[in-house]
Amino acid sequence: IDDITSSIWTSISRRLRNPLNGPKINENDQKRYKNKIINFCHESKLDGIFQYFRTNSNIQEEVTITSSSVRNGDLQKVVQSDDPENAFYTENAPDQWVCFEFLKTNIIPTKYTIRSDKWKPGEDHLRNWVIEGSDDKTNWEIIDNKNECAFLNGYCYTHTFHISNDDHKKYKCLRIRQTGITWENTNYLCFNAIEFFGEIVQIS
Repeated sequence: IDDITSSIWTSISRRLRNPLNGPKINENDQKRYKNKIINFCHESKLDGIFQYFRTNSNIQEEVTITSSSVRNGDLQKVVQSDDPENAFYTENAPDQWVCFEFLKTNIIPTKYTIRSDKWKPGEDHLRNWVIEGSDDKTNWEIIDNKNECAFLNGYCYTHTFHISNDDHKKYKCLRIRQTGITWENTNYLCFNAIEFFGEIVQIS
């Protein structure tokens, strides 16, 4: 109970008011979000906002994915939970990032999940990073900060992290940015997949 923050309690309260069989979607039109808000709570570690777009829309029309660089792997597959073989990583340089720009919606993020690449512990797994939100891809706000984090230091490790967003602020862009070295003391930004959870808000 000591670990429950106001953000977590708000998410729990909102979830308890909803059915347990999936995200809260306006029954009048599930695919076009006439109610403007779709609420994703964490039910499956890699089944959230991106998976919803992949299932109910054309994800390339919903999200533009860019990165500071690409050394290996398919950047577009970092939002796919069904391809654990995709070993994405950037060039070996400081301050590498991957950005997700939502084209038709804004996102109120509450948590995110990352799955590491198929490498043994002590290799180029994420160790120091931030999650940032922006409305213009110029001004960024840090909404989660991890330093010396070992949760992803292993073969296909998957972990879910909470985002501090008590004000329920919505963003057009979300970004993961590496802020320090990996567990192999390099600057590669490496992961297999990432998923975000929270609320999808249609842009009027």
